[in-house]
Amino acid sequence: MSRRGRHTTIIEGLEPVVKVLEKNGIGISPGEIKTGLPSGQHRMKIRQLSGGVELVFRGTRTRQILHLYGDGETIEQIVHEWGRRESVPVLAQEEKE
Repeated sequence: MSRRGRHTTIIEGLEPVVKVLEKNGIGISPGEIKTGLPSGQHRMKIRQLSGGVELVFRGTRTRQILHLYGDGETIEQIVHEWGRRESVPVLAQEEKE
């Protein structure tokens, strides 16, 4: 994984999509992890930012934000394909300023 910093944690359920992104040369900067959420289904939200893409992954009881660097269209395509294959809904959001 392209790591920014010395220690990186990826929550359970997010690891497979991170591996696919890495294989395709996408830079990954893991961010905030929130735990103790009410039980829920896995899902992802993706949003174009100036200079990258923000991916929010919701696990069963956790949530993690990733910042992804590379071609935005390629990132979206990879995430959507992975989501379809793994039956994980992917929601697109408006660009964040």
